[in-house]
Amino acid sequence: MPRRTIETLLIFSLFVVYAGQLPPDVNESHYLTKAKHGWDPLWCPDDIFLASSFSHWLFYQLFGWLNQFFSLPVVAWIGRIVTWLLLAFGWQRLSCSLVKTPGLAVVSAALFLVLNDRFHLAGEWVVGGFESKGLAYFFVLMALGSLVQRQLKWVWPFLGFACAFHVLVGGWATISLLLALIGQYAFCGSNSSCSETLTLGEDCQCSGSIGQLLKKHTGFVLVGLFLAAVGALPPLMADFAADPITKLAASKIYVQDRISHHLVFNAFSASRVAGFVVLLGIFGVVGSQLKRLEESRQTDWWRLFGFAMGSLCISLCGLMLSGVSEQESVWADRSFGWLRFYWFRMADFAVPCAASLGLIAVMRWLWRGGALGRTVATAGVIAIALTMAWVGINRHSDPRPRAEQAALPSYEGNSKRTVGTYQNWLRVCEWIKSNTPTDARFITPDQQQTFKWHAHRSEVVNWKDVPQDAEAMVDWSRRVSWLIHPQRRAGLGLMDYSDLQLQDLAATYGATHLLVPQWQVDLMTDGCEFKQVYPVDPTTKATFVVFEFPASALSRE
Repeated sequence: MPRRTIETLLIFSLFVVYAGQLPPDVNESHYLTKAKHGWDPLWCPDDIFLASSFSHWLFYQLFGWLNQFFSLPVVAWIGRIVTWLLLAFGWQRLSCSLVKTPGLAVVSAALFLVLNDRFHLAGEWVVGGFESKGLAYFFVLMALGSLVQRQLKWVWPFLGFACAFHVLVGGWATISLLLALIGQYAFCGSNSSCSETLTLGEDCQCSGSIGQLLKKHTGFVLVGLFLAAVGALPPLMADFAADPITKLAASKIYVQDRISHHLVFNAFSASRVAGFVVLLGIFGVVGSQLKRLEESRQTDWWRLFGFAMGSLCISLCGLMLSGVSEQESVWADRSFGWLRFYWFRMADFAVPCAASLGLIAVMRWLWRGGALGRTVATAGVIAIALTMAWVGINRHSDPRPRAEQAALPSYEGNSKRTVGTYQNWLRVCEWIKSNTPTDARFITPDQQQTFKWHAHRSEVVNWKDVPQDAEAMVDWSRRVSWLIHPQRRAGLGLMDYSDLQLQDLAATYGATHLLVPQWQVDLMTDGCEFKQVYPVDPTTKATFVVFEFPASALSRE
């Protein structure tokens, strides 16, 4: 079996060990339910999220049909296997273009997983559940592989495909790469010894320019732009008719209320910032050793590290925008519209990518330096293996799917109660799936994000499932204020409302049923006049309780 195949399969196995938890993963309950609804609008009809615009149109079109033949968990596994195989192939190709020693591609993949998992700044991950982002990163890896192999004409179609699947991943990768090339051309033009130290190769002449390079590859660039338009046009068209006030309100909701932990530097925890500073230190040390590397021409390494530096320039812009958003001025309002674009995303990928590959190359250089170097390099490989094992064990310490870990209640020191709550959640969802009409619509607890995945019924609102178009996002925020925020305040959650208020909310949003935690019902002093349908016997205690709204409550939405 060829070396490339063996290493690709080993890297794939590493990905399986790392991310092979039961579905749904954190975003699978979000993306795959929308893909299913896109091909079958009668499934969970009139759900505010599912009925909103399709930001990742190509992903839904290519993979949504699988839901017509397979269950959601099976579709998740099919997509994971395809995505992980592609990512493994892309990583092996990139790694072996820079470090040709057999087996080191697997070690560098393990190190990348550790660095991306533990030293990210804004929560960006690459290897995980099945969604459009994973496919986009495969094409980014292919573009980087072509970049360091000096096949620049193929970079543009690969980046176009990345944009087609996920316009932000592909777009920021394109900008990072262009910044890297611009920096390299600037250095080349100002360095008289460039022909000796930074030979740019057939695709990139010292006397040329970025414009000349793009002109030389006009056909390939046009193909990339066409593919990028496939990813860019759907989200642009979604907000085309929205008025400026609605767009501004939606931007504030998205940036301030919902996704600040990914978008705004001020919302990042101190531990995240500290971890990323450590990663930058590793990146800087490895970068300073580039002149010692003999595995490839130095230009190839400078291009990869230039790509990472370009991503850091983008993050620096995000840092400045975060500061502007804190000011009381008209510029603060404008900054919200820009902060929606995940300015810190690409650095969370590019810096671990460059640092892990560069560190492996440094270890190989040490191996060649004598007994002490071999000892240090061997210790480094062992440390990477042990750390990867620790990360994997930690990710699998909770038997629940990661989407359930992220939302359902967890009880520290009481794993039996934690798992029991999850099992009771599956039971109530299965009962709902089997005993309620397919067009039923539920008001659901805030501490969950997998109701549609398990119960196959619509929701009035879900904190995780925020629509992407402006008008639907403003409506989503209004529903959150009525149905999610009350559950997060001290008291009885939704049961703090009177029966008349709940019935009015049900009429407003067309809800047929109410699903609440048992503890809220237990703390009520006057009881609830709505018909309890689960558990059927009101004296039976369950973790979750289902009430049915009277027919008179339907629907004046």
